[in-house]
Amino acid sequence: MSWFTEDSTPVLVIGIITVAILLLALVKTGRLGLLYAILGVGVVAGAIVVIEKNTVTDTKRIRTLLNSAAAAAERNDVAGVLEAISPNAQSLRQEVSRQLPQFEVQSAYIRGLEIKINRFNNPPSAVATFIGHVEGRMRRGGLATQHIPVQVKATLVLGPNDRWFVEMAEWQLGIGVGGGGP
Repeated sequence: MSWFTEDSTPVLVIGIITVAILLLALVKTGRLGLLYAILGVGVVAGAIVVIEKNTVTDTKRIRTLLNSAAAAAERNDVAGVLEAISPNAQSLRQEVSRQLPQFEVQSAYIRGLEIKINRFNNPPSAVATFIGHVEGRMRRGGLATQHIPVQVKATLVLGPNDRWFVEMAEWQLGIGVGGGGP
């Protein structure tokens, strides 16, 4: 029953529709007992929204991790990006350490994030797919600033202290937004 801890929007919409119907019934019938029903719906919908906002789920942890990595990339902070990568993923860590300093990133963010968690694996794992948007230029001899969309599929594992790490990542430049890559 964790569906409302991820996104309380459906509950909020249903609550608003229910309150609107109850208000219409109150206007038509004049029964003051409907005020208690309106209050009850408001309290339940409000409580679910508060629970959703204050519950930290694996999906929210992964979303935060990936957004933090994008923010670190935007700051050109290689160490910050490496914090999101598993210590066991040496080849990925080496590639990021080698490639990222060659670019001057001016903007980095993700869109269209989809996360599928598999708690049956040991340790639990997740696959995140998204479109990463990077704007920047090569530090040496590069062209003018370019906006490059990157389709990413990242495999994550749950590490110590319920912390998620990127274990593996695959990407394709220029895919997903407006056609081909560079």
